[in-house]
Amino acid sequence: MNRQKHYQQYFTPPPVARAMVEWVRPYLPLAPLVLDVACGEGILLRTVLEQELTAPDQVWGVDLDPHIKEAWHQDKLLEGCHLMVGDGLTFDPKAAGMDSGGVDLTIGNPPFNRARDLVSDPEVLKLFEIGRRPLTSVEESRLEAGQLPLDFPDETPILVRVFDHVETVVSQPIEALFVEKFIQATRPGGCIILVLPEGLLSNEGAQDVRDLIVAQTDVLAVVGLPRRIFDNDAKTSIIMMRKKRTPGRPQQEPVFLASVSETLRQGDANELDALIQRFRAGPGSAVEAREHTDPLQVLAQAPRAFYVAHSAEAWQEHPPETWEVESYRRWIGGEIEPQIGDPLLVYKFPSSTPGAGFGTVQRITAVERADAGKPGYHVVAGQWLVVHPPLTYREMEEDAAVEQWAAFRIRFRGWGRGGLIPLDTWAALRERLAERVTQYV
Repeated sequence: MNRQKHYQQYFTPPPVARAMVEWVRPYLPLAPLVLDVACGEGILLRTVLEQELTAPDQVWGVDLDPHIKEAWHQDKLLEGCHLMVGDGLTFDPKAAGMDSGGVDLTIGNPPFNRARDLVSDPEVLKLFEIGRRPLTSVEESRLEAGQLPLDFPDETPILVRVFDHVETVVSQPIEALFVEKFIQATRPGGCIILVLPEGLLSNEGAQDVRDLIVAQTDVLAVVGLPRRIFDNDAKTSIIMMRKKRTPGRPQQEPVFLASVSETLRQGDANELDALIQRFRAGPGSAVEAREHTDPLQVLAQAPRAFYVAHSAEAWQEHPPETWEVESYRRWIGGEIEPQIGDPLLVYKFPSSTPGAGFGTVQRITAVERADAGKPGYHVVAGQWLVVHPPLTYREMEEDAAVEQWAAFRIRFRGWGRGGLIPLDTWAALRERLAERVTQYV
């Protein structure tokens, strides 16, 4: 029997796997804990390792197919990973010895697209919210006593039984349950990136799945893939989510929407690479940074900018590319609210450290108001422009074009401090930065 068809496994093409890892990378901490509860041969997990996202002992995978172990053992890259045969829907991370707080990243391409892949086992369904929806509302199931279609003769004994628990018998598509399983296994603030059939994101019958996604996660991106990318005719999409710390909280940022053309089927990954750059440039970015040779033109799109200051020690321990999206370590003071897409300049100090000064320009990707009593905002930003050599404080003091700099002087009172750059200063500052931009990230 064909294992692929029997277990409904359509293995992820390498260009798609690489794109999924690169999309989610900026949102993860160093050496993240990674899990795939429908891992198949482990293509996504091996890509996580190939792309050096984490270490093997931080990688976990589960698959129902007992024959898949042979493929795992033959793959040298998967040595040291925690791979096991079992039902991913009933997999208990805590019982398996994983961190009970949840994993940093769940990644997967769960099985889908067959009518007989409906799950009706009540012992499985009771593990999921979407497996317990009622067949009818309580109001629709009530009948007045006079409506009961029964006529009992006088003195007929009636046996009364009281049930305090009623189980509904329903079935759910296996892919719907896997979506919830991936979300369940992820820590608050962690990320989920999946390949899903388009019907799950659009069909009327899958509304409960979409309600769960909206309640439990912020959807960061949805990217449509061409048909037959998985050797079947199904239309699929990559969906990237971040698990909410407070379920039910409204979505915090716009969703990145895109689609990939048929060229991907011929192995051309250029379009996927371009979409990754667009996504990292931030929502609302009018122009892709990679398409420009003139950095000033890119910087000129931004009418304002913010800054944060970091000590050399903090920079080494928490380089910008490892900032956690929901750690909100970077605090911007003041009453001016940053917007997603605004530039964020990172200043590294002390001046005696190699590379001190403004060496990175980023785009803000998330904003949250600071705690009550502390005016300001917590922000997260993704890499955008590299400035080399860094623009130092001393240079700016000596530059007459930045005469407002003295009033703007950064107060080094701990890493993470920052604020809005005065508009006049920003107009001159971005010209100096543009002269030194050596790389688009």
